[in-house]
Amino acid sequence: MTGIFAVAFIAAVIISTSLFVILIGHFQKHRKVEKRQRVFNELSNEFGLSISRQDVAGDRIIGLDEDNRNLLFVAKEDDGHIIDLDDVKSATIKKEYGLVFDGYTRQKGAKTGVKQIELVLLHKNRAVPVVLSLYDDDNSSKLIREEAIELARKWEKLISAVLTKHDAATDKYQPSPRNMYAERA
Repeated sequence: MTGIFAVAFIAAVIISTSLFVILIGHFQKHRKVEKRQRVFNELSNEFGLSISRQDVAGDRIIGLDEDNRNLLFVAKEDDGHIIDLDDVKSATIKKEYGLVFDGYTRQKGAKTGVKQIELVLLHKNRAVPVVLSLYDDDNSSKLIREEAIELARKWEKLISAVLTKHDAATDKYQPSPRNMYAERA
């Protein structure tokens, strides 16, 4: 009987220790997300942004102020980027492929897959684009990779729509040759 109690006691200690470690990890992650959201909100307030759209993917937050045409991106607790979309020519998705390891151990083997997903914003007047990293295989899980792919597609379309809307509004009337001849007659 004593042996059964000893085994049960050891099992209970192992289970409670495991749960304790999981809870600590969860609280640390939750605290980082809260801090990142606080940085996002502080930057938004500091620069007078009115964020109309916002998404969170893993440890990254991206938001859009459609009225002022600004994009806010926070990837770390102490780091944020504000991009003026009036200076942006286009938005594209860049995927970097390489060996990826699924699972928690590298012993399962590697296969070729997406290692990085970036949203690349090309400037109108500068050669160097702004690169927003939405996913990095070294720091993220497979689930976040799929989420980042969808997020990149969504934000590429969203930014492109904002840029197209602005370009259409700022284009001046250019009469077509047919209209020019009709006006002369």
